[in-house]
Amino acid sequence: MKLSYRIERADHSAFQWHHFWRSATTWRHYSVVFILGVAAVSYSLYNLNYEFQTAVTFLAGYILLMVLIFVVTNYLTLTAAIRRLPRADNDGLVGDHCFIVDDAWICEQAGPVETKVKWKAVRKVSVGEDHAFIYYAPNQAFIVPKRAFTDESDFNRFVRDCISRLPDSL
Repeated sequence: MKLSYRIERADHSAFQWHHFWRSATTWRHYSVVFILGVAAVSYSLYNLNYEFQTAVTFLAGYILLMVLIFVVTNYLTLTAAIRRLPRADNDGLVGDHCFIVDDAWICEQAGPVETKVKWKAVRKVSVGEDHAFIYYAPNQAFIVPKRAFTDESDFNRFVRDCISRLPDSL
C-alpha cells in the first residue's frame, strides 16, 4: 500500500498531545512524584500534630497544587515544542510524505529523508481522533492522517492491517 499526504504543524501537535496523554512513562513519573509528595506532606502534618480537618485541608491543597503544576508545566512544554517546529518544508518533518507499507517494512519518504522500519521493530499502533500513530520508538511514530484516505472505512481497514502485522499479534 502506498499513501501520499502532507504533514502540517497541526499533525505534529496532535501527535505530541496524543503521546502525552497516553504515555505510560509520563504517568508513571508523575504518579511516583505525586505519591511521594502526598506521603511526605501527610507525614509532616502528622508529626506537627495537626487536627485531622486541618491536615486534610492542607493535603487537598497540596493535591490541587500538584495537579495544577502538572497541567501547566506540560502545557508549556508541549506548546514550546510545537512552536519550535518549522513553518515550511524542511528535512522531511513538515511537508509532503510518501508512506509505503508492505509485508516486511514500513517506509516513509519525506524530502531528503527516508525512514525504513521493519515490522518487528514496530512497538504499537495508536489511533487518535484524526490520525493513526505507528510507534517505532518510545516517543517516535509515523503520523498517518485520516485525510490520506478516501473514507473512514479505508482508514479503519489500514489500522486493522497494521495491527495485524505487529509482532505481538502473531
